Amino acid sequence: MINYFSLFPKCVALTGFVAVTVMGAQTVSISNEVKKTPLMGMPEDNYGAAVAIDGDTAVIGAFGVDNGGSMFEGLAYVLERNGGTWRQVAILSASDAAADDWFGFKVAIQGSTIVIGAPQAGPGDEGQVYIFERPNGGWTDMTETARLRASDGALDDTFGWSVAIDGDSVAVGSRQAGPNARGAAYVFVQPNGGWTNMFETAKLTASDAADEDRMGFSVAIDGNTVVSGAPNVGNSGGMAQDGTGQIYVFERAPAGWANSFETARLTASDAASTDYLGYSVAIDGNVIVSGAMNKGNTGPSVTDGIGAAYLFVQPDAGWANADENAKLVYSDPENTGYFGWSVDIHGETVLVGGANRYNSGGGSTDGEGAGYLYFMPEGGWSGNRLEDEELVASDALSDRLLGYSVNLTDDWLVIGAPQAGPGDLEPGSAYFFAFDNDDDGVGNFNDNCPDDGNKLDPGPCGCGVEEVDSDGDGVFDCNDACPDDATNDSDGDGVCDSADVCDGGDDALDADSDGTPDACDDTPMPSGGGTPGPLPTTEECCGGGMPAMMPFMLLGWRRSRMKRRRHYLVT
Repeated sequence: MINYFSLFPKCVALTGFVAVTVMGAQTVSISNEVKKTPLMGMPEDNYGAAVAIDGDTAVIGAFGVDNGGSMFEGLAYVLERNGGTWRQVAILSASDAAADDWFGFKVAIQGSTIVIGAPQAGPGDEGQVYIFERPNGGWTDMTETARLRASDGALDDTFGWSVAIDGDSVAVGSRQAGPNARGAAYVFVQPNGGWTNMFETAKLTASDAADEDRMGFSVAIDGNTVVSGAPNVGNSGGMAQDGTGQIYVFERAPAGWANSFETARLTASDAASTDYLGYSVAIDGNVIVSGAMNKGNTGPSVTDGIGAAYLFVQPDAGWANADENAKLVYSDPENTGYFGWSVDIHGETVLVGGANRYNSGGGSTDGEGAGYLYFMPEGGWSGNRLEDEELVASDALSDRLLGYSVNLTDDWLVIGAPQAGPGDLEPGSAYFFAFDNDDDGVGNFNDNCPDDGNKLDPGPCGCGVEEVDSDGDGVFDCNDACPDDATNDSDGDGVCDSADVCDGGDDALDADSDGTPDACDDTPMPSGGGTPGPLPTTEECCGGGMPAMMPFMLLGWRRSRMKRRRHYLVT
């Protein structure tokens, strides 16, 4: 059985960290590391047990805060970015806060909406989820906009053990929902008038649910797809509930979530007892990633707790029961590293937390923790893959649990360490790292050309295009129709002067196809009669100066000119 609380023996910091890795031919740096601890933090606050980031706003959960003397009441902190600095701007709390609510155990954010799970809150300790909407004047210390509850909630369901948001929908995991802790996921759709206290729009359950499966231990949502992990499922051929783990995929039915059923069950090809696949899940587009934090090795001496993460790519025909497309592992696995404790995916980048990872050379299970980055290869996700970069603390100490929570965007990643802090205070910390895709020393967040090491701003040629003036005419090649000809196109016919046959007319008009443009051809009619091509305009005639004429007048002029020429030749 999973020991859900073993990583909280008590409740630091990464400074000056810079890591560089290579993604294909592109250099990617992680820099501008910023460490944040709560203002007025106290030991065992567990600040960083949950982290989420969207744009320039982040939310950090601290479910262990003793607010007003109530132990483990919990708080959440809102941070906003100004340049490369993250600053705490608000503290969020529950209007009905009570001891042991664990408010802030899980958090999620999208735009101006923050979702916070409190898995032991509520009138019957069944768990609640709180919605916070950003006020017009900006984030400030406040209580919730709305509370979400399960209509069938019961004592110790732990509703809010996991939360996720996308668009107008929120997914909530309730890992001990009945009967007998089979677990469930709940979906809430924002009403037209905005979020309000409400029960679920739909309850999602597994088609093969069994006692103690604990589906809802993790949830993720993207568009019309909800993913939920059930780490205690037994499907390895051994006894039931052996902790092999399984992932469930649900897709929204045309008539809405209330009519939705499970679409697929995802498993690991090398599934074994107590792997706990589904301990963490994330989804972006057609890719799902899940952590199996207790995965052991397969050598002669089996060692549990090394961990692994699995990637599943949606087939062209849609989600179906399947094994993984790729397995993520790390280069120096160790016992109880718990790699896969947390996961996130954004685009072609995956971040995996190894919360109990040992790094400093002391003991094998000292809990410093680490984060691991993986970039999708050119051929797509497949096979076993080692990390592209390991993120560790420059001031690593035991029992900090870096990687307990992770989240990333295009510009930043954040990693929680709920037992870190300044000195021995240990309220917990969150570490922000800026991506620097082009390795120019400027983070993506402050670089208008993040993939072009030669530019910070697009300029007249845009990002990725060199600003060169080959012919020295004062016009960059990117905007120069004749980049190798300083005289350019004086007659405006689209042909550079250096290659212009008739520099006073349109070279493209050649009715008789003799290679001489009509405007410079004494006999522009097609040989053997027939219909001539488009007639030259006044401006297209070499030297110009001829009055404009109707087409039939110009044709008559051509014929009379041809007769005079024939008479001259006979004479």
